[in-house]
Amino acid sequence: MSLPPAHPAFAAHFTDPLYDDVALESAPFGSDEGSDVLWEWGERRDELAPGSTIAEVMEMDEGDVAETVARMAGIDHLDQAAIVRGAAFTLLRLVGHLGEEDRQTVLRVLDYEIATTADPDWLPQEARDQLVPPLERQRADLLAWRNPAQ
Repeated sequence: MSLPPAHPAFAAHFTDPLYDDVALESAPFGSDEGSDVLWEWGERRDELAPGSTIAEVMEMDEGDVAETVARMAGIDHLDQAAIVRGAAFTLLRLVGHLGEEDRQTVLRVLDYEIATTADPDWLPQEARDQLVPPLERQRADLLAWRNPAQ
C-alpha cells in the first residue's frame, strides 16, 4: 500500500525509507495514530495550505496542542506524541511546509519520545535498538529542514 503522494520538497529532503514505512511503530506513518492522520488528510489535502498548523490537522486549538505536549511524561503519553508527530509529518508530506512554532513543538515531542523509548527500565535493548534510531533520524532531518520559498 503506497502512501499519499509526497510534496516535491518533502520527497527531496526526507529520503530515508522510514518516511514511507507503514509498519515501524516509530516511523511517522507506521503507528496507528500517524497513519490515521495521514490517510484522513490525504483525502482532504486540498484543505491544507503552507500556513496550516499541527493544531488544524489535529482539529484542536493551538493552546490545547501546547497543553498536550507540556503534559507528556512517562509512557502514558506516547500515543498523543505519535499523533502530534504524525500531524507534523503529514503537513510536511502533503504541503511541504511546517511553521517554525510547529517545528519546535514536534522537536520537543521527538525529544520526549526518544528519552522515553530509550529508557532501559521500560523496553528491552532489542526494542530500543529498533525504535530509537528512526526517531533520532526524524529529529535530525527536521532540524535540517528549511521550508521552500513560497
